[in-house]
Amino acid sequence: MTSQTPMSLLAPQEKQMHVAQKGQLRYMRFGLNGGWQGALSLRFPTRPVFPYQRAFEYLSASLKRSPHRFLSLGVGTGTALATIQRLYPQTLLYGVDIVGEVIETAIQHFQAPDHSACQYYQCDAIQFVEQTQLRFDFIFVDVYLEDRIHPIIIQSSFLDALERILNNKGTVIFNLIAKTPPVYPYTLFLKYSQTLFRSRIWLPVGMPFIEGNLLCVLSKDANPFQFHSDYLRNIRSRANFYYNWFDQLECKLWMHRLQILNS
Repeated sequence: MTSQTPMSLLAPQEKQMHVAQKGQLRYMRFGLNGGWQGALSLRFPTRPVFPYQRAFEYLSASLKRSPHRFLSLGVGTGTALATIQRLYPQTLLYGVDIVGEVIETAIQHFQAPDHSACQYYQCDAIQFVEQTQLRFDFIFVDVYLEDRIHPIIIQSSFLDALERILNNKGTVIFNLIAKTPPVYPYTLFLKYSQTLFRSRIWLPVGMPFIEGNLLCVLSKDANPFQFHSDYLRNIRSRANFYYNWFDQLECKLWMHRLQILNS
């Protein structure tokens, strides 16, 4: 497979991308003072660096059905794509990022799947969702402007477009920056999502009581996950994932904080 540009592009941000390394941690950022776009542990490359990435791994491994097609909106360092590739080797992978250099850097420096294993599109993620004729079983939305989420991804029009490209019983996970309990505009986002999806899950993965990363799951399946108490042992048997005692504690914390929202 090769990179494609199937639609008109929006101009990427005019900031130079940097790849740097501190000790055993390699990271990507835009601009000298920009926030981290992603990172890779050189010592334990299969262990995601950030909590939201580990929580995504946890939820992905707990899916009741293996996805046939997975779409990552926003490639970053390719951690989500690499996670799905290890968990579900037969899944067809698709990645969308507006900056072509991000895609190539993720492959060369952060162990993202290469072009033979993933279909990459250099284009605007929102345009892609609106125009693609492909259908997906599992989607990860990780679309940011600087250090904030793109405001369009929580609007009703984007939810309509996502619902259109999701297969029956398909699931989408958003990486958001928000407070718990949710406040405006996320309250409107969640209220509208109720009209399109059968199940919704709110999983804070940052520090309690402050605005931070959280994963919001929307699914056409009433019960998309099958959680295991021995999740870490189960995932290690399926793929070469490193984990330690902290990860075991972290998983228990997520199960305590996970909120299944009323239908």
